[in-house]
Amino acid sequence: MMQKRDDVGDVHLYRMDGPLCLEESVKLEFESENSTKGKCPVCQKEYSLILPPQQFRELAHKAYQASLDNKLPTRSLDDPIQPIKARDEDDTYWVEVKVGHMNDGRKGAVVYIGDKKREAKVQNFIDLDNQQLRGDRADAKPYEVVSKIEVEFLDSKHTIIKK
Repeated sequence: MMQKRDDVGDVHLYRMDGPLCLEESVKLEFESENSTKGKCPVCQKEYSLILPPQQFRELAHKAYQASLDNKLPTRSLDDPIQPIKARDEDDTYWVEVKVGHMNDGRKGAVVYIGDKKREAKVQNFIDLDNQQLRGDRADAKPYEVVSKIEVEFLDSKHTIIKK
């Protein structure tokens, strides 16, 4: 397996080998490639595995590649949402909406609703990709400022109502 580290072309080679003896770190010997019974050639300890050695190597390779992939930044191939920001107010309330991408690349919106007289503010997060509506616990509860918040997605609908 080869891994490219940087733009200069620093390449590191890794070998997926094993399974290894837990005592001696020596590659186990198997009667056949499909056998699940292995033996250490140094300490003679016997191992019974749940998978044949080649399947273990493939699994190790997949796990290592996943650990490398998890360190990469998320890139969305969708057309990027141009950040949208709108604000309006009257004598009693103000509303501000921001739509765009979140830090992890998902599409989302933040809706702020404020009550000027009571100086209370609600902050709601709308995750467009996962079809979720969440609130900020540091602010007022939505039903303390408005009587109803409703978000309708393509496949679901979320409602917060004052009881």
